[in-house]
Amino acid sequence: MTRSVWKERFIDVNVIRRFDELLDFATDSFKQQYPDKVEELEAFFQTTPILGLTEMLESEDPIYENFLEVLFMAQEMSEEDPIEVWSRRSHISSEFLGFCFLIYNGHVYKKIVVTDNMIGRKFGEFAITKRIGTNIHYPEKNKKKRKKKKKLEKQKMEKQTEKQQEKKVEKKGDKKK
Repeated sequence: MTRSVWKERFIDVNVIRRFDELLDFATDSFKQQYPDKVEELEAFFQTTPILGLTEMLESEDPIYENFLEVLFMAQEMSEEDPIEVWSRRSHISSEFLGFCFLIYNGHVYKKIVVTDNMIGRKFGEFAITKRIGTNIHYPEKNKKKRKKKKKLEKQKMEKQTEKQQEKKVEKKGDKKK
């Protein structure tokens, strides 16, 4: 039996394009804020192999500090303008760590921030598509049930208050005798 193409690791092209745009915007703003560090950053992109985020944080190399600053700028930009994801089957890559995404569940967008636990899973796992509960699926039927239930509860309360009042009257009658 052949394996379906849909089961393979997949990241939507639009997500990658938008992610690259965020990194480009962050790089441009970094260049405007720190014009003296531009040469170091360009040399970094050309020569240095990119490590994982944890390795960059552990190494105190100034070259990695510049790149991390660009990453943090991009993450802040993603909080203001999150990346929209329509394909729920797209996998979450380790590069997306700390970025905000809006996942479409068929009705509305749900905002998530990618954490360590989410890496390697699919975006669709974090945006529930179905509403839970019978009151959503059968609203008219449940309205009638709720009205009937309220009416019964009200009748019970009235009966209880009547019994309590009768007991009070009986106690008062006993005291007078």
